[in-house]
Amino acid sequence: MRQNFNTFWLISSRLAGRARRCSASVRAVRRAAGPSSAPRRSEFRNWAVILCICVAPLLVAAPAQAAGQHGELQGAQPLDQDERALFAAVGVPDIRLGLGYGLTSLVDIAPQIRLAYGQATRLGSFGAGVGCGYRFRFATLDGWHFALVGRPEITAMGGVTDFPPSPGGTTKVFGLDLGVPGLVASQEILPKTWVSFSLRVPVSWYLLPSSAVAVPVLLGFGGELGIGDHWRFTAKIEGGSVMYYGKNQSSELSAAAWVGLGWL
Repeated sequence: MRQNFNTFWLISSRLAGRARRCSASVRAVRRAAGPSSAPRRSEFRNWAVILCICVAPLLVAAPAQAAGQHGELQGAQPLDQDERALFAAVGVPDIRLGLGYGLTSLVDIAPQIRLAYGQATRLGSFGAGVGCGYRFRFATLDGWHFALVGRPEITAMGGVTDFPPSPGGTTKVFGLDLGVPGLVASQEILPKTWVSFSLRVPVSWYLLPSSAVAVPVLLGFGGELGIGDHWRFTAKIEGGSVMYYGKNQSSELSAAAWVGLGWL
């Protein structure tokens, strides 16, 4: 028994010695890394704490949507997870067709095509756009829902007259909507009746007829009415001003209105 104890003590002593040597090696490596390692780790921890503080209120303020509850077509309440919707809207200056799909209870997307017969306040041109809208509900307060919305899109048009970056004559226009997020707020004021307000800045980059950046500031008001269990009637107006930055800096007014029908 004493021999076994001596063997155990010898093995323990050797393991402890190896552990001390490994610890010394680790400390030597840390010293060789220089004094900037600790500040970097401290800075990383600080940023991690700040990120958690910023994200936590959003997760608390935006509770998950109740199972089986439908969202809105144009407000701040997204479609429920795996929920689908079809919608069409007719107005000035375009016609829109799309399909909505709920990714989660807080996020949905809406691939869509747009058939245009005008731009801003000018009618007579023709063209099309293909894009995908997105919506992220980040807060709910006193019955109001708040969401970030955007729609990256590729647009091509012809017969555009007096396009501000290239005034005079008729030209072709090709551009990209960059999908900069805007803000929308909505509330159900009566059973199956919603109102919404929006502030959007859909920045676009035009490649034709010349390189230019368009920065619109648009205010919108909309209404949505549920018809039966699945049908929705929608209406929306939107207007504001557009600033163009490029070879010729200019601005113009913008106005649009639509009525639509959807199924979800």
